[in-house]
Amino acid sequence: MLWLHVPGFSRPKEETRYGDGQVLTDFLYWLVIDSFMDAGKSVLIRFLKMLNVTDPILFLSHPHCDHGNGFFDMLNDSFFHPRALICYDPASLVPGLRSNAGSAEVKKDIAYLEKLIAL
Repeated sequence: MLWLHVPGFSRPKEETRYGDGQVLTDFLYWLVIDSFMDAGKSVLIRFLKMLNVTDPILFLSHPHCDHGNGFFDMLNDSFFHPRALICYDPASLVPGLRSNAGSAEVKKDIAYLEKLIAL
């Protein structure tokens, strides 16, 4: 089994943060858990292309851009043909809109997921 982990928040705030993410494989299936952002997503995409991984399974742990931003690039890249995208159903977040404190963030999360799923 191969495991690639890029920790996103072990760096000082002044440095570039990549978003947390992992790639797990048994060399038959490739599971990409979250997809980094900024320079991290470039590393992820180059890594998968170098190994000719065209059909990863994409798993988004939660709808924040530092965890899912690279999936947008992968889904827009004709090299990749993911087997599946596993993420929240945007409607499952709707009950969170009842909280005034978090409703703006929840609306952002719902919009983020809907955009990702539309790809």
